[in-house]
Amino acid sequence: MQPELQKGEKVIREIRPDPSFLLYLLLNFLLANFILLGSISTPVLIASIIGGSSHLFLLFLLLIVLLPLFISAIVAVLHFKRRYYWITNRRVIERGGFLFTYVKSVSLEEIGGIVIDDSGLLRFFGKSNIYLQPREWPIQSQERVFKFLPLNATSLLSIEWVEDPADIKKIIENARKKLI
Repeated sequence: MQPELQKGEKVIREIRPDPSFLLYLLLNFLLANFILLGSISTPVLIASIIGGSSHLFLLFLLLIVLLPLFISAIVAVLHFKRRYYWITNRRVIERGGFLFTYVKSVSLEEIGGIVIDDSGLLRFFGKSNIYLQPREWPIQSQERVFKFLPLNATSLLSIEWVEDPADIKKIIENARKKLI
C-alpha cells in the first residue's frame, strides 16, 4: 500500500524492516508485559503459595505467562505489518503504528546528513538503523546540547532494521543531488 504521492512524485524504493525486526519487537513487548503484569500478579502468586489454592495458581499462570505472550504477539505483528518506508524523488516517507496508523514524511531538502547505526543488538542481527539528520539545528549550541542525546532523538526520521544501509543511503543522496 503506497502513500499518497504529490504531483510529479515517484517512488524510487520501498523498504520494509527485515523480518528479524518482528522477533526484536516480540522480545521487547514480551519483556515489558512480563515486568508490568509480573508486578501486578505477584500478590496472586504469593496468595496461591500460602493458601495452597490451585485456582489462584492457574490464574497466576494465565496472568503472568499466557496473557503477556498473547498481547506481545498481537502488538508485535501489528507493529511490524504496518511499518513501511518509501524513498521518492522528493521526500522520504514512513508509515507505522500498531493501533492507529501514522504517516511521517521528510522532504529531501530538509535532510542535512544521513547516519548509519549498527550498534548493540542491531550488529548481532546484522542489521542497521538509518537516521536522517536535519540540515540546521534549532539552537546555536548544537554540539553541547545534542552530543549526548540518542540518534533517534535528534533525527527527522529513522529507517529501522534494514540489511543494506549503504545502498539506501546512496539512493537518498542521489535523489537529493537530482533535486538540487
